[in-house]
Amino acid sequence: MLQKGFLGKLSEWVVSVVSYNVNAHEKAERQFDFHHLVQNAKEPEKILGLFSEWLTFDFRHPVFDGKSALESFVTRNPLHLTEADLSAYRDMLSFEVGLFEVTSVEPGRGIGVRSIATNKKDFVHDISASWSVKLEDTVWTRIAPVAGLYHAVGSLFFVLPVVILSGLREAIQGWKRNIFDAHEIALWVTGGGGREKNEKDEHKPSSLASAEERFVVALKQCGMDGFFSLATYKKWLTNEKKYDLGFAARALFFLTPDTVEDDDGMELITASMHFGNMFPRKKFGGKSPLEVSVATPLDSERKFEMDTYARDSYIKMQEEAQTFMRSGEGEKAYHVYESIIQKLLDERIPFFHAFRLYANAALCCFQEIQEDDMVPKHFPLGEAILDASLRLNPKYDFGIRTRERHVTPYDDVSSLPKRDRNFALVVRGALKEAGLSKYRRTVFRRYEKFLSEVGVSLSYQTNTTPTAWRIGEKGKDGKSIKIGRNEPCYCNSGKKFKKCCGR
Repeated sequence: MLQKGFLGKLSEWVVSVVSYNVNAHEKAERQFDFHHLVQNAKEPEKILGLFSEWLTFDFRHPVFDGKSALESFVTRNPLHLTEADLSAYRDMLSFEVGLFEVTSVEPGRGIGVRSIATNKKDFVHDISASWSVKLEDTVWTRIAPVAGLYHAVGSLFFVLPVVILSGLREAIQGWKRNIFDAHEIALWVTGGGGREKNEKDEHKPSSLASAEERFVVALKQCGMDGFFSLATYKKWLTNEKKYDLGFAARALFFLTPDTVEDDDGMELITASMHFGNMFPRKKFGGKSPLEVSVATPLDSERKFEMDTYARDSYIKMQEEAQTFMRSGEGEKAYHVYESIIQKLLDERIPFFHAFRLYANAALCCFQEIQEDDMVPKHFPLGEAILDASLRLNPKYDFGIRTRERHVTPYDDVSSLPKRDRNFALVVRGALKEAGLSKYRRTVFRRYEKFLSEVGVSLSYQTNTTPTAWRIGEKGKDGKSIKIGRNEPCYCNSGKKFKKCCGR
């Protein structure tokens, strides 16, 4: 077990340094929103403990050389500890803070926990926790290995009335780290009683407005403010008959572009969860999920399920489709894309990559060419799906290039004799109508309607770099060989790749 006063010695030093520096003290209290959180807390001593922990592990300031207090402590050794004692504090630098699932309880000794973020299991030596938590509880705490044994090195274990379902668990594991620090749990414990500051009233009480502002800033940081609105998100939260409780967070996760930096993406998810938890719901009698969870006793059997989804399964399916496309098996690839869209529809997920999936499914239709046919076997359906791709995102550059390469040539009848042009246009119109008729019976049409109903716009600028592979050819390492810039283009135009599809 930890030596008596081990954590207190560190905490007292941190508090003394911050207290003697007016700038650091004011910034810390303002950043944590300390005074208002204490006023709103049913148990103010818990907020005091969380604030002290946050100062030690999470707060960064020039008074600590721009580092955390713990990092500064083990670097400076201000208390002139022996190397043996200092190494124990150094061990705490490898802490993990956030959500854990209780996997075992040994009364009088400690508890086994599994990290929601890393799926790693550890036994935490903490007598108090062993008497206060139950098997399968979801807890928030901070743990670290000290001298080879894991201990709780922060404030108390907080038992949360939530169950993390498989989708959210998979998503959090994709982030590779926990995201809830001491300030986040302080907001949870107090029901989100933070304050928003403005020029007229430095401490205007408005926790929901503060959460809303954070969400809007996060959307802009991710470059999503041009095609996604707060109003749409509120509509998802408000219309409880049409959208389940977790729809808004799930949809936003899948609409976040894959080009967004990890930190920005995590901030958006965190901001959306804060806003969603503070937004009043009819289901809870006008209260927010956070207010209801705070009012729920910790020993209550009532649990709130929290879930979302991960992209991994969809990415694997896309990779399978691309493998078929590279080997010239367009029809097999098409059926995989069809399965992806059906899965998205079944799980009610508006997907960031939807227009890409449509364009690639259309390209599969253009691949199947019969020897005696003037046009690809499934050209009509391919054209209709491509049109849908460009309805979802008129700015999609790959969709535009695909249309220019595979569809536009059939619209040009100028090279035909004048006597045949009208007939060619009639045939062309029949092909288009046949394609539309087939499209209306596909899952692609049903999914396009779903996106329209949920109010999602996918119209934003995309920049794709064309790459192609020699069909069926693989190098010594087993990987497909890319087409060289000066090789004939794969679309059979007769031009070099760099002057055609590779432009």
